[in-house]
Amino acid sequence: MNIEIPTHWLPLLAEADTVVELADQVLALTLLMGIGIATLVAFRRLTIPYTVILVAIGIGLREGMELWPSFRLFDSLALTPELTLFILLPILIFESGLNLDARQLIRFLPHTLTMAIPALFLSAAMVGVGLWIILGMDLKMALLFGALISATDPVAVIAIFRELGAPSRLTALVEGESLLNDATAIVLFHLLLGWTWAAGFGWAVAASAGVEFLTVFLGGAIVGIAMGWIGSRLLFKLRSESAAIVGLSCVLAYLSFILAEHTLHFSGVMAAAGAAVTLSVLGSPALGESARSSLESCWEFLALVCNTLLFLFVGLTVPVESLLIHAWPILVAVLLVHVARAALVYTLPQWSSKLFGLPDISLGERHIMFWGGLKGGLAIAMALSIPKTMEGREEILNLTLGVVVFTLLVNATTIRPLIEWLGLTRLTSNERLELRHASYKAREEADRYLNRFRRLGSLSRSGRHLARQEMDRALGGKITDLKAKESLPLTHLLHLESSALRSFYHAGVIPQFLYLDLQKEIRRESESVRQSQALKIQDAPPIFGWVERLALKSLREKSWAIPILARYQNIRVAKKLSKLLTRLILVQTAMEEWDFKSQRMSSPAQSQLEAYKQAQDRRLNELEEVRADFPEFFASFETRTALKTALSRALVVVEEEWNHGEIGSKPFALLERQISAALDLARLEEKRPISLGIDHFIGLFPLFEDLSADVKKHISNMVHPMDFLVGDVVIGQGDIGDALYIVAKGKVEVSQKEVGGGPEVILAILGPGEFFGETALFGNSVRTATVKAKTACLLLRLTQSEIFKLAQDHPEIQRRLEEAQLSRSKMNEAFQKANSNQVV
Repeated sequence: MNIEIPTHWLPLLAEADTVVELADQVLALTLLMGIGIATLVAFRRLTIPYTVILVAIGIGLREGMELWPSFRLFDSLALTPELTLFILLPILIFESGLNLDARQLIRFLPHTLTMAIPALFLSAAMVGVGLWIILGMDLKMALLFGALISATDPVAVIAIFRELGAPSRLTALVEGESLLNDATAIVLFHLLLGWTWAAGFGWAVAASAGVEFLTVFLGGAIVGIAMGWIGSRLLFKLRSESAAIVGLSCVLAYLSFILAEHTLHFSGVMAAAGAAVTLSVLGSPALGESARSSLESCWEFLALVCNTLLFLFVGLTVPVESLLIHAWPILVAVLLVHVARAALVYTLPQWSSKLFGLPDISLGERHIMFWGGLKGGLAIAMALSIPKTMEGREEILNLTLGVVVFTLLVNATTIRPLIEWLGLTRLTSNERLELRHASYKAREEADRYLNRFRRLGSLSRSGRHLARQEMDRALGGKITDLKAKESLPLTHLLHLESSALRSFYHAGVIPQFLYLDLQKEIRRESESVRQSQALKIQDAPPIFGWVERLALKSLREKSWAIPILARYQNIRVAKKLSKLLTRLILVQTAMEEWDFKSQRMSSPAQSQLEAYKQAQDRRLNELEEVRADFPEFFASFETRTALKTALSRALVVVEEEWNHGEIGSKPFALLERQISAALDLARLEEKRPISLGIDHFIGLFPLFEDLSADVKKHISNMVHPMDFLVGDVVIGQGDIGDALYIVAKGKVEVSQKEVGGGPEVILAILGPGEFFGETALFGNSVRTATVKAKTACLLLRLTQSEIFKLAQDHPEIQRRLEEAQLSRSKMNEAFQKANSNQVV
């Protein structure tokens, strides 16, 4: 019997089918997540990475579809380019950037960029040309495969790093490369995909593609950094609202990606990465412990969901029969990918180390970078995004799936024994002391609780004995030759400094830039202590110090730039002195805490403590030297710091009184307003420049002595005060300039180097009241010597036109300048003569 369905029912039936299909997909996703969690629980003790097991399970589910009809439920799911690029990838990129050691990433950014951009380009070319020569693939399609397969996805490797405690630098290098080369691979892939459709290719097309790549890559980074900065400001306002902070971070991840990728046509990956790293550097430090914990937990959960689904989808995508059929081309591709990776990892990092003056990457670290260059879901997503009508698509898809499966099943499962064999997790002598110290503390606390249970009658003698045996196995036996803290004074003191620093920052005593700078410095010193047991207090060079030096060199003789440069130099000096003074306050706080808690110490511990004190004495001497030259700054800074600290503490006490019910809401609100207003005023005063009192200095210089008060006032209005830090170059030999400099505070060193080479010879040390650069005022605009700041100093700058005007009005100034020029000429002649005698 045929039943005819009314026409008006058809839309309802179609809608019902859609609902059923959606319900099946939700059920399938739920089951996959359940399988993933069950796998994590069941295999958590295995040394095989969790993601590799998920791929194997996904392959098993795909094969099960052919045998059991119920498994066909998973056939409604597929790893599509849209799912990977717009749903999973923003979460994975943002989570990696948020948890990455941003300081290490920025410090070794030249290494990371070298491996993420030129290395990926070269790898794509090597793999593509190799496939073209060996397998006879179409060159365009071979290069397309080279581009998509060269990006790394070291999720499994990073998990092993964190489990084994691998060096933070190695983690930052591997994860940073992956973070950035995803963006490079996507942009290059799309450029090459467009080329394969194009009729021809030439130099004009190549140049256009290069410009487009830089635009897309850098544009995405700029968008991400801007979004991250905005998010950091909002995060600061929501510092105690955990739910809102988590929601804001999720919005930031997707909004930065979509805004860059779809609206502005930049790299969404770079945008998400830039936003995450910026939020990590600028926003996270402002959060309290509860909010930071919530943020970390949320993103750990999101990353778990995305990685679980992604690697299960990878397994569901792999057609085993097809891979076996194409085993030879896949093996060739695997070999080429590894050869290209090895050739670049073992050469380019050394080149970037020399070029940018960075520490070398050890051979062991390069072994891990080579073997840990896994491939993942992004490569499969790009392969699937190739139009189905394009010839060679299936071949690229098979090669991609084969290489991804090989790196996951072979590289990922053997990376752990390789790390252990290379000794990258081997403890240094100081780390062994830390381990003993932590074990001692843990054993002491555990014993205290066992004794408490014993006293309460809740634990028998035999039970306590068994419990202690288990503790011995867990903590390495009872430690009897170690007293608390006695062998670790350096690491403990640095930890106390770090705790005091966080308290200062969260209380609003120090600004964020100072907190981040000092936090980096303390961490660097802790790492040096752990590696060598020696405390290194030398300031690390700025990350982009060469850019700063180049900018200062190009601007220091430009009169139009002097107001900007003077302001910038003032900020540099203020930041340097603020950092120095704050660090000494932290040291004093740590030493007081140590004296309060410490017991007797062994000789090695006493030696370490003495080294710490000597290091701080050097800082104190440096501070005292600068204090004598900048008394106004110190008087102002010390007053503001003390006031902000006292007010912040007062506000905490008032809040505690209110929380405990000691005072009512009205008194609390009144006191909170008054204290907050005083704090805001103190912070406002901090931003105002300190008066330099130039009128007072002018009268002390021999060049301007015996001049009337009006003339001195006129001169003080003409000069440009500029601050310099130790080692700053004021003028350089060979520079072209037209300005005279007068030393107001501090000392400068005048040196000269013979034309054509030779050692640099110090000609003079100039102090307050002396001047230099006068030769540029009489037609000779080429600087004949280099002048560097020997101490932090304040210089007054006068240009040629300003000095000539003064000389015309005051002949005595003209005469003194000529005498100075004659004296410097004789000095130069003596220098040249001395060099000539040395050559003879």
